[in-house]
Amino acid sequence: MATYRGSPTLNDLPYEGTGRVLVDGQPLDLRRDLADMAAFPCWGSFGSGCAQLAIAILAHEFGDEFALKKFHDFKRDVIAWLPINEWTLDSADIVNWLTAHTNEEIS
Repeated sequence: MATYRGSPTLNDLPYEGTGRVLVDGQPLDLRRDLADMAAFPCWGSFGSGCAQLAIAILAHEFGDEFALKKFHDFKRDVIAWLPINEWTLDSADIVNWLTAHTNEEIS
């Protein structure tokens, strides 16, 4: 089970609700190869950095195809509502979202 942690960084990113995201203690690959919407992750809003974070987390959990298919929903339902300061999500939280909000099966 993966654990994702986001925390703001001081003086190096321009917007509130931006920062660094780690997965199991390592930097999360933002997967800009799948969709290059933002140079940095964002949360607590509906912007492009939030979409980039949604893609990155879903691709890490379920693969590229699923991430591209469902990142808008995940951004709207989860990423946009994360607190501006520090936050934590784990694989179980993501599976719970999937079960509650989609008709998709996990492969």
